[in-house]
Amino acid sequence: MNGMEMDLSGKRVFVVDAYGLVYQVFHALPPMFGKDGEMVNAVFGFVRDIFLLLEHQCPDLLFCAFDLHAPTFRSQLYSEYKATREKMPEELIGQIPRIREILETLRIPVLALEGFEADDILATAAERVSKAGGTCILVTSDKDSRQLISDSVSIFSLRRNLYLDREFLIQDWGIAPEQVVDYQALVGDSSDNVPGIALIGPKVAKDLLLRFGNLDEILKPENLDVFFGPKMTKRKENLLNGVETALLCRDLVRLERNVPIEIDWESGKVENFDFRSVLPIFEQYAFKSMILKAGTFAKNAEFRSQPGIFDGFDPEEGGENGVSAAGSANRKQETGKTAFGIRNPSGTSGKLLEKTSEVFAESIRNRVELPFFEGRFEMPQHESESAQTDGTATEHTDGPEAVRETETAAEELETLILPPALWSTENLKELTHRIFSPGALEESASAQAGVSNSLPDAKFPKDANAGMEEAQTGQTDLFGLFDAADAQKLNETQKPQTCRKSEEAAGSLNENESQTDLFGLFDAAENEKNGENSETSESESKGTSKCSSENPLLCFLLENREKLASASVVKVGFDLKNLRNSLRHLGLELHGPQFDVMLAAYIFQPDGKHDSLKALSEAFPEAVKDPEVQAAQTAIQKELETQKESAEDEKAVPHESLSEPGSRKMPEPQKKKSTRTKKGKVPEDPHFTEFESFQRPFLRSLFQNLTQKLIDARLDRVCFGLEFPLAEVLAEMEFWGIFIQKERLEEISKRFGKRIGELSEDLYALVESAVREKTSEKTGEKTGMETGEENEAVSNPETGEENKPGNKTKGDPAFTLENVRSLNLNSPRQLQKILFETLELPILHKTKTGPSTDAQTLEELADLHPFPARLLEYRQMVKLQNTYVEALPRLISPADGRIHTSFNQAVTATGRLSSSEPNLQNIPVRTEEGKLIRSAFVPEYDGWSFVSADYSQIELRVLAHYCGDENLCEAFRKDQDIHARVASQIHSVPLDEVTPAMRRAAKTVNFGVIYGQSSFGLAAQLKIPQDEARTFIQTYFMQFPAIESFLDTVLEFARENGYVSTLFGRRRPISGIRPVQKGQLNLAERMAVNTVIQGSAADLIKLAMLRVYARLKRAELRSRLLLQIHDELLLETPPEEIEAVQEILREEMTNAWTLSVPLKVDVEVGREW
Repeated sequence: MNGMEMDLSGKRVFVVDAYGLVYQVFHALPPMFGKDGEMVNAVFGFVRDIFLLLEHQCPDLLFCAFDLHAPTFRSQLYSEYKATREKMPEELIGQIPRIREILETLRIPVLALEGFEADDILATAAERVSKAGGTCILVTSDKDSRQLISDSVSIFSLRRNLYLDREFLIQDWGIAPEQVVDYQALVGDSSDNVPGIALIGPKVAKDLLLRFGNLDEILKPENLDVFFGPKMTKRKENLLNGVETALLCRDLVRLERNVPIEIDWESGKVENFDFRSVLPIFEQYAFKSMILKAGTFAKNAEFRSQPGIFDGFDPEEGGENGVSAAGSANRKQETGKTAFGIRNPSGTSGKLLEKTSEVFAESIRNRVELPFFEGRFEMPQHESESAQTDGTATEHTDGPEAVRETETAAEELETLILPPALWSTENLKELTHRIFSPGALEESASAQAGVSNSLPDAKFPKDANAGMEEAQTGQTDLFGLFDAADAQKLNETQKPQTCRKSEEAAGSLNENESQTDLFGLFDAAENEKNGENSETSESESKGTSKCSSENPLLCFLLENREKLASASVVKVGFDLKNLRNSLRHLGLELHGPQFDVMLAAYIFQPDGKHDSLKALSEAFPEAVKDPEVQAAQTAIQKELETQKESAEDEKAVPHESLSEPGSRKMPEPQKKKSTRTKKGKVPEDPHFTEFESFQRPFLRSLFQNLTQKLIDARLDRVCFGLEFPLAEVLAEMEFWGIFIQKERLEEISKRFGKRIGELSEDLYALVESAVREKTSEKTGEKTGMETGEENEAVSNPETGEENKPGNKTKGDPAFTLENVRSLNLNSPRQLQKILFETLELPILHKTKTGPSTDAQTLEELADLHPFPARLLEYRQMVKLQNTYVEALPRLISPADGRIHTSFNQAVTATGRLSSSEPNLQNIPVRTEEGKLIRSAFVPEYDGWSFVSADYSQIELRVLAHYCGDENLCEAFRKDQDIHARVASQIHSVPLDEVTPAMRRAAKTVNFGVIYGQSSFGLAAQLKIPQDEARTFIQTYFMQFPAIESFLDTVLEFARENGYVSTLFGRRRPISGIRPVQKGQLNLAERMAVNTVIQGSAADLIKLAMLRVYARLKRAELRSRLLLQIHDELLLETPPEEIEAVQEILREEMTNAWTLSVPLKVDVEVGREW
């Protein structure tokens, strides 16, 4: 059938450059062998990627174009064409017929014609599809195909999961598709041995094309004179002498768009593919993960053929309710589902997580405890909240009354210990280097950059969906989680869903749509584990066969692959948030119940150290006393002693691997590689907590110990219902990161640099003026500034000598008009000399190193001289420049152009989150400089927006809830301006007569006095007399007596109990509360009040995050949480979801908890942060 005889309107036709894909996967995947012993890694990789296209990109028609390795018309034009290409590897030659056999069995049509290359077939197919009204997507990494880009033709990069269109080409090469042929004629193509013109690189070629439009115009001598000038340069000479070469190269790179080949469009329809017939071949090659996929495709294709199954889905139209595939970007998508296979939101455990998300939302909404372990039992309610305290277990229900007794259920659960030593840098690097081999394509090299701080050299795919790399992706079956029987069982129970189509450059954006199957994954790992010809053993069927790999991490994952996602296995580890993302980089997800000993310890002892297992061993010595832990410690100590005794003086003594009896050897400890220093001395022994053989029993002991402690202290709810679930949310946020425009930062850097220079000049001028003035006053006098000699009175805080004007610090250089410019504005010691000697300003505060020059001191001195104010601005600009503007570009991941901050969950004693590397929470919000920096953060995808939701005055609302002051509560219930309302009452004036100055003062006292701000501090902040500030505070408490009563209650509780609690039950130990509190609060008292108010606000935003996250999952939206900035959430949202996301944010955040006053949320939408 001729390509012009079928109407392709609204159809998406994918044409795959088959040999290009074959070479990619062959070099990317490790060796894999079928049951006949023949290598099949390219076969597996090719099939896997074809299935990925079907599953994620949802083509209407699919074809594969092949070269026939016969001479083409280009060889007749240029005998050296492709002459430098290496022969196909022997290991690959034998795999080509197998690939063709699979395609034939699947009934995926193959396009090839002698005398023409696959690229010409692609060009011809694209031309015909366009004329037939369809959309053609070329799946190729060949840059020649860029000349084919048009309004109806784009290129899809499997490795980058990216659509290359006209706009992309202009941004990447700086030229239009119509200029690609001329561009390549100039620069050449080394892969095809197309010479191009010597010394004409991409930049010169682009500039020439932008200037003259096409090659013919460029090659005119008069135009070369205009571009290069009248003088003969080497480039100009090469172009003048290379006209014939350039024209030949143009003929070589131009693709033929009219190949005389018949294309049967009907055969390319995906609905005609035969997935069942290929199952025996996959069985022969031991492609167990592909058996699952093909079986699911086949079953769902049968479902699709039955009327009524899809409720409005019309396969002929390619969309829902008659919407065409071409318009899929603008319709509501069923994200997480496909027509070929049901992809649950989190891969193999998606249903479990979906159910858990519902429990999250429902439980929080009803103010009851969240599930301790997913799907097993509910948190035990406290005596005051439930009558069921007899320890019996009840069946799980969805209602808030569902309860399970902790100890009984815990005994039923198996535990999987995840020792941190396994995730050492060495183990992960070795494993990931196996996944991403050195033969990976140049195209993916830049996209496989490490995003883990602990793995600086490892190459990871950033995103299991939107960043598919060399050996990536699909529904997770990393180690063959399903076999053929599983596939059959799954096919009998699953029903198909609609197919979600990617959105141009945005790609597949649901983070849980698929997971990486990186090793080939089950197949390569299973080959290594058992050998392809071995029979399935009983231990293999249980997933616990002996592992022969030297990498302990790979062995651990092979042996525990099912447990990682099991709902009946508790995963116990240290810092599971980071471990979750490490697993994700390896293509695995962590699901089911989890117990993080770091978080549990933090909740139990928020002021303690819990950043390492060593710290936990010291904080919880009772856990170390466990017999198994003691035995492990003894074994390690004996082994270390043996090593010391056998150490030779001139040789390094590496630690031998220490492991549990009968287990394989592990490389321990994870960091120290040698026990000797450069001088040959043996340093201290590593701490036993660094060894895996100790970590296993110790983690188990901590799990049991901390669980009981948390329950006894009634901290179970905040741990299991808040912090543990939140770790998953934070891991997702870290994984996605946030996009930033590097070019914008460069512009800001120049602007800041200019301002810093201006401020420096002002500061130097002020010092010069002061020096000049002093010099003129002491004409003929040899001053200390000029000679560097000491005056009688020297500023020396250690000896207590008083500073006097004109005195200088011992040993400091003198400043004169000649050397003022040598002043280091960042040196506190030199600034001391300028401020207190040259400018003769008074010393207000002292430190161990001399007079203070901190921000508070400079603010107090600012009224006396312009220098301190200028210096404050200078410091602020330098800090922003160094901390953000210059640092952020270095933190951009080359894998995706995004910044991946770390959210620290176990740092602040109040429960607030912090962020680091970089700290995005501290970028100023209200200053112009801060707004400039934030403007560099933008959504990555065209048309997408940021949606931010910010709690309005959350801490004051918490205060109103606690104190119950009627005036405050009324103001919030009426949605009045709280600061104006307070000012109105303090000044006894009507609300509409409150001036801006009154409101500003009330705002200061609202946020300051409740945290113990003194009259001195208030006076300094408002720049009013201290007596006036004291009167203001007294009037405040007279008008709002319930606030003062609340503060007294908090302090009394802390005094009697030694701790304070937040709204959700978080505790913080407090000591140092005075028996009688008068006047200014001391540090302990301020901490007590701060924890109750700020900690409760922190709990509320965390609850809101859980609710929002759960709603986004349930609604299967592509929008995702990116950042939490204290009281604000920031999401990245496609245009069609903006309205829904705004509604979700308002509903879930305002209903996160029921206070006596309403919670208010301000929601904004914008293209910049």
